[in-house]
Amino acid sequence: MDLLIPALWLGIGILASTAWNLSLRKVMKGEKDEAAASTVTQILSVIVVVPLILIFGQNFAFQGLGNSSQEFVPWIAILAAAAFTVVFTFLSFRASKEVEASERAIVSRVNIFWALLFASVFLSETVSLQKIGAVILIFAASSISIYRPGVTKLKIEGLQLVVIASAFSAAIGISSKFGVGLMPPLVFALAKAAVVAFGLYLLIGKNAIARCAAIWKRKPAGLLVNGIACAVFDISVIVAYALLPASVVIPVLSTAVVLTAIAGGILLGEKEGWLQKIVGAVLAVIGAMLISGA
Repeated sequence: MDLLIPALWLGIGILASTAWNLSLRKVMKGEKDEAAASTVTQILSVIVVVPLILIFGQNFAFQGLGNSSQEFVPWIAILAAAAFTVVFTFLSFRASKEVEASERAIVSRVNIFWALLFASVFLSETVSLQKIGAVILIFAASSISIYRPGVTKLKIEGLQLVVIASAFSAAIGISSKFGVGLMPPLVFALAKAAVVAFGLYLLIGKNAIARCAAIWKRKPAGLLVNGIACAVFDISVIVAYALLPASVVIPVLSTAVVLTAIAGGILLGEKEGWLQKIVGAVLAVIGAMLISGA
């Protein structure tokens, strides 16, 4: 089987995204230390990436420009992607205290709007009327999935964090797209994960080691799953960016919302408004397919 088939990597990314969303909610439900949780996840992600580089080789899926006269460019892309990831990860962990996994997954599809905007501005990718209509459909899907009579202020604030995080999610994709043109995807993934782990570690401040050890003791299984899912998702997406346009990769990955909505109801007991979530997820997938086919 050709391991460079883009659809294969997107499929792996969809499964990993679902696992990440579910394990994130599992870890953060009732948990207060989002900074330590996100840091432990990223440290585990770094550990997972290393053997994959040894298995596939450091130049796996590299179809870029090779030796560039601007050697600083890949590192600028890494630092930018890492900085965006630090903010995205922290906001996602914080929002998951109040927002269900399925809701967070669906509302985060607002990142498609940001992806189209950034891809148009920075990558000169075309934005058609079909894509604009698809974005409107995805916004409608998000609204349907989260509407509840009497929704609490805390949940509204959590959803606002998800929307803000979605912009950083799209920015991660665009900066990664730049980076994989000049650096092998697996090397890029390792460097980005290491910088993110260090950035999140600094974010904790005092007692970082003690806090990371404490949350690992409280939630080892959930953090392990989240860290592995994070690494697999990052690698699959970065490889996909090396093979496909960003404006296609990001929307197709949005199909993970259907799996997340269904699995969240079954595995996490998130059955409130379950029908709405499924309808919203299906509409989000239709919107994603319209974009990827435009």
